[in-house]
Amino acid sequence: MKPDRKRERERMKEEPRIPEWPLASDTVAALVKDRKLGCDSRSLLLDRFADPRRGDEKRRQFWKEFIETPACFSEQRQRSWNDFLSLLCLPEGLLFAELRSRMMVNMAGGVMENAGLCLDRFGLPYIPGSAVKGCARRAAIQELREALAHEKSNLLETIALVFGWVGEDWKDSSDFAYGCQRDWEEIRERTAESLWQKFRIRIDSPAEKDGERVPSNFAGTVRFLPAYPYKMPKHDLEKDILTPHHQEYYRGVLCEAFDSEKPIPVLFPAVAPGTVFLFPIRSAPRGIGNLLEKGRGWLREGLEKLGIGAKTAAGYGWFDCSERIQQDMQSKLAKEREERERAEKRAHLEPDPKELDALGKLKESDLRGQINLFAVEEKYWLEKDRKDEGKQFTLLYYLTVVNRELYEKEKGNPKSKVWKALHNLADKFGKTLP
Repeated sequence: MKPDRKRERERMKEEPRIPEWPLASDTVAALVKDRKLGCDSRSLLLDRFADPRRGDEKRRQFWKEFIETPACFSEQRQRSWNDFLSLLCLPEGLLFAELRSRMMVNMAGGVMENAGLCLDRFGLPYIPGSAVKGCARRAAIQELREALAHEKSNLLETIALVFGWVGEDWKDSSDFAYGCQRDWEEIRERTAESLWQKFRIRIDSPAEKDGERVPSNFAGTVRFLPAYPYKMPKHDLEKDILTPHHQEYYRGVLCEAFDSEKPIPVLFPAVAPGTVFLFPIRSAPRGIGNLLEKGRGWLREGLEKLGIGAKTAAGYGWFDCSERIQQDMQSKLAKEREERERAEKRAHLEPDPKELDALGKLKESDLRGQINLFAVEEKYWLEKDRKDEGKQFTLLYYLTVVNRELYEKEKGNPKSKVWKALHNLADKFGKTLP
């Protein structure tokens, strides 16, 4: 063996090898320094950099780092998403819901220990639209099952129009059949005829070959969008634990579950209780009547009484959608919209030439009197002074650009009312003092 190869093998035995991450080599080179991973994206940590070979202690350390890593650009991402929804959805299409317990979603798709929590590319937890629609549909089917016999046909028609269907939904093994119970065949026939007579939805499913009248595929008239946290709490994720006590029994190795097996704790992340999610829904272009309201009602019923995500039977994924939550959140939403509109107007403000001329004729004592009105917090300003933002901006512009004599005298003096007032106006209009 050549000497250099022998030295290389000895060196590799002494130094621990960096795991083979499933990424391009230049990406690994940029993120891995001194055999440590320098990645601040928790979605990447959970997806690309989860290593099932880690021991117990390293695994606990991994979850600790993952939980403590905040989402990237969370405020900007939430702001852009909320702005998008304000343009896309009507106010009645927004449902706010506060988590009453921890929540887990998409638990079957994870890389490490079944922890496939739904995180977007920025690391924000969210609930996919398919899961939201499934939660609302479960509540609708439950209502169909509990309805009186003479109400089922109209209710099934409404459910079908809201959520849509495929050919399988009209067969005897579907949840439609489960909701209708023993009157299924008669209700299916009446519903199919009504959908054709009212909306001219074609009846040309392959199931007609067996002599059944079954409506064709239909996409539904209500769109269920992904749900994101409306406001990110300081700690949006928490570490949870599940401890299987009989792994050998469940694997089929043992025929009975004995207490002699060694419990193995399994760590996974969960969304923290108290997080307020915004569930947006909207009508399709071909929306019919008040179906949006029906879809929102079923979604609310499902979130409060059935829960969403994994382990709902153990109390996970239950929400509070009370009127108090709706009123509080709608009030905050309205205030934020007003503030954004005011901020947009402020961004386009220009100093008033006439007002600049008037300020140029004032004595220094008079200028001090005007600017000192804004030395306290904005909530203490006089009503007439608080409303006239054009005058405020012109005064700031005059003292910091046109005539900086008073500004230079008071600059950097923390006790100066002029200095405090200029800071308050600069912060309000998003300006930086020279």
